[in-house]
Amino acid sequence: MSSYELRSPGTPAPPPQPKKLAVFVTHGMGQQVPFATLSDLLTQLRKVTPFGEETPRPEAVLLGERQLQRIVLPVPRLGGEIHFYEGYWAPLTEGAVTLRDVIRFLVGAGLNGIRNSGARFQRYAFGGMRSYEMPVRTWVYLIVALLTVVALVSMNTVIGLVAAARAVLGQRPGWLSDELLFDLTSTMNLFLLVAMCFGLILTVAKLLRRGPRWLRGALGYLSIAGLYLTLTTAIAGG
Repeated sequence: MSSYELRSPGTPAPPPQPKKLAVFVTHGMGQQVPFATLSDLLTQLRKVTPFGEETPRPEAVLLGERQLQRIVLPVPRLGGEIHFYEGYWAPLTEGAVTLRDVIRFLVGAGLNGIRNSGARFQRYAFGGMRSYEMPVRTWVYLIVALLTVVALVSMNTVIGLVAAARAVLGQRPGWLSDELLFDLTSTMNLFLLVAMCFGLILTVAKLLRRGPRWLRGALGYLSIAGLYLTLTTAIAGG
């Protein structure tokens, strides 16, 4: 069945409705500000000629009973407009992910990477699927990362056990001798000292990132040395 619209003679035809295109954008890890990702996307998109002719406008719309915010970008040259929506999922994970989940994820990712380090890495690039060899250093990096996570977990576990034993018993337990307490304290103090020095180097490098090239180069080498020393101290301490 066809439907028709009747108009009196001489009545102008209504203007055609603009074509509409919806774009859904999801923010990434660490991007915790609502609409920041959407703003960055529009800033770059409007540098292209067809998309920079009109000013975007924010709108609030109803999708069923749910209110959504969007940004509408008119594109007259293309005869339509683009509606940008952002998927802001950060509140969904807030308070739902525990430290145990993070440790399980890191250890699982490290083991999975080590198991697959001998395989070939495939990805879509240059118009087709490409296969790449995994360098040996990838396996070394995964081993070091996994050992670092295990070392940090072990050090925090020992600290918690010693503190809990002294709090429950009200005095130093018999197994915590003076020699053992000295060794634990020295190990932790050494790790904290190295980590603090590494953090200080990174802070100075950030403050002097516009300084002379030779100074930036020296701080870069110090940062690399500080990273290796911190990882070594953490693994040895663990």
